[in-house]
Amino acid sequence: LYRAGAELGYNTFFTGSGGDYIQAGNYTNYLYYLADLKSSGNPDLYQHELEHWIHHHSTAQYPKSEETANQFFAAAVDLTKPGALKSQNLQLLDGIASKDLRQVNTDWGGAMVGSYGSFLRSYTVQEYWYEAVAPGSGAEDIMDWTYGTAMTSPFFQRAIIDMGWSIPPDHKIRDGVNKFLARKALRGIVPDTILNRVD
Repeated sequence: LYRAGAELGYNTFFTGSGGDYIQAGNYTNYLYYLADLKSSGNPDLYQHELEHWIHHHSTAQYPKSEETANQFFAAAVDLTKPGALKSQNLQLLDGIASKDLRQVNTDWGGAMVGSYGSFLRSYTVQEYWYEAVAPGSGAEDIMDWTYGTAMTSPFFQRAIIDMGWSIPPDHKIRDGVNKFLARKALRGIVPDTILNRVD
């Protein structure tokens, strides 16, 4: 894509990178939000969001249930410490690392941020610092160097990140649907067929 754009004479590309972080737009955000609700002492809201998450996101290939959520909680968070994430091992070790290498290095977890008071907030910072932004920036730099282009990502501006940080979680995820506030704000501008998608 960047090569083709450069060949057509374009030298600047605007990306949507960072947009998902400010509005809990990644799939994993549902599970961290459920973890917040589970540990909050509000069982009714937790049950409500859990049921809607199951309804909207369960598929034959990837069924969702309370057990699915509990398995995630056990692997990813410490429900007794608000916002405390657990280091997780890479999911595809069998296809990536040889048996000998796996025996030498038994801890495949990466660097982890401390608690930011809620699991959803901590995971957002984890994405910014370690999981998505850093590797994405490297890939963008390589594409720019290779094709003589310049990429810019407006959603990474400090003012927009700060705005996203201030949005309450129930304005990001509600009734098992993410990007809640953006969907509401864009009603009548973006077609309903897009705004109503939950898959």
